[in-house]
Amino acid sequence: MNAFENGMRKLLVAQLSEMYFCENQMLHALDTMARRVHDPGLKQLFISHRRDTMQHAHRLEAAFAELKEVPKAFPCRGVDGLLDDGKWLMHTMKDDPSLDLALIAAAQKVEAIEAAGYRAIIRLCEQLDQPKVAQLCTSNLEEELEADAELQARAAQLNQEPATARRPVP
Repeated sequence: MNAFENGMRKLLVAQLSEMYFCENQMLHALDTMARRVHDPGLKQLFISHRRDTMQHAHRLEAAFAELKEVPKAFPCRGVDGLLDDGKWLMHTMKDDPSLDLALIAAAQKVEAIEAAGYRAIIRLCEQLDQPKVAQLCTSNLEEELEADAELQARAAQLNQEPATARRPVP
């Protein structure tokens, strides 16, 4: 392996580590979001995506194994910031009927970062001839895009409802 390929492999491992961090952070965030939302459909969406997120973390562990690397998590400042924003929203808007829409927007921002990360990993895998790792990350990417589409659809449905229908139950 030449110096360029060695550097790209290090970059691949670093990108996988960052995504591993993101997925593990989202496991905790999705639990909290599911507890805080008012809409039962959105609650179920967050619960379902949590199961997918757990599978994403397992696929990343398989990708590390394929590369003969130990799974590690490198912090992703972008996702950290978005999760902090989500905590702030849940705290300041807890009784606001628009909280559900705010959390959908926050979740979609995270989905965008995750999708970009997986696309970058897949490109690196193609250059480094790592089809198994690319396949694992492509599965994650497809599920992230699917989650974003489901969030978008749920937001459209909530926007059709009168605001009084979204008020939290005391």
